[in-house]
Amino acid sequence: MRRYAIAMAVFAFTLVAIVSTLLGSANNLGALFIAAIGTPVSAFLLMRAVLAPPVGTRPGVGSFLLGATVVPIGVLALGALVAGVAVAAIDPLRGAVIDLGDELGVDTNFTDLLFNGWAFFLLVELAVVAPFLEETLKPIGALVVRPRTRSEALTFGAAAGAGFAVIENIIYASGSFWGTQWLTPISVVRMSGSALHLIGTALIALAVFELRRPKEQRLISLSSAYGLALGVHAAWNGSIAVAIVMFAGNERLGLPGDALAWGIGLLILLATFGVALLAALLAVARAVRNEEPLRRIASMDSLGQAEQIAAWTLVTTWLLVPVGIAVTVFPDLIAL
Repeated sequence: MRRYAIAMAVFAFTLVAIVSTLLGSANNLGALFIAAIGTPVSAFLLMRAVLAPPVGTRPGVGSFLLGATVVPIGVLALGALVAGVAVAAIDPLRGAVIDLGDELGVDTNFTDLLFNGWAFFLLVELAVVAPFLEETLKPIGALVVRPRTRSEALTFGAAAGAGFAVIENIIYASGSFWGTQWLTPISVVRMSGSALHLIGTALIALAVFELRRPKEQRLISLSSAYGLALGVHAAWNGSIAVAIVMFAGNERLGLPGDALAWGIGLLILLATFGVALLAALLAVARAVRNEEPLRRIASMDSLGQAEQIAAWTLVTTWLLVPVGIAVTVFPDLIAL
């Protein structure tokens, strides 16, 4: 348990900062910055503790620095161009989606709000462009350093993701300091999902490293790793985008609650997702340590009864998100 001491200490310190931020002043910049840095760093340290890398394994400092500098610059530089292309490619589908919503009886206020103007651009930017750019560029921070082992590949990938998450969290924390009260819980929402950046980049870096092995000996394929990273990232960002758009039009949709209430509600729901992602990252680290194919994680064959109950509790709790959205989009479901 000694190897977990530093990780748990950083995690506890970060948790205190998050609670202080939520219960204190909306302009509590110091606590926000501690939480911004502490959430991805503590997730990385926990993963390293579970991985228990052999002596001589490099810690991934170079990957962390690349993930915090070169990768964000690349994302910003390409963001506008890719966003324009994505919107142009997807825009013709808007009419078809709106027509389908009409046929299914979806509330027209919802479809008009979500698939028109700035809301549609925001959804494309967060759920399509950002995941594609970030999950494509972040692994560069791991691969440039040239990992020599599976442990290093996973470590470098998680380190690059942690570096990127630190910068992204700091940007959101800075925005919440200069903005209104609702930006503070949104900032904490982003921080609660820091493991999102670690697990996606770690999986892709590991999959690229596995390409040097025979197919039957690989722990995970590149297509699976990239697809998982994109899918999870799109689901996370898409949930936030939909929540923002729905709050912006809450009077039109007849939804109650002020900005702070919506922010706290989103925090509770997505924090559950963030915990699940952190648990998945730790499970991947254990599988790599034991050189087990990652598909065993999905079947939970290696978990005991208590761990399986905990895992299914997280999954069923997360299902509240699509159920809540479905009830909002299809109000007639309430009468069923």
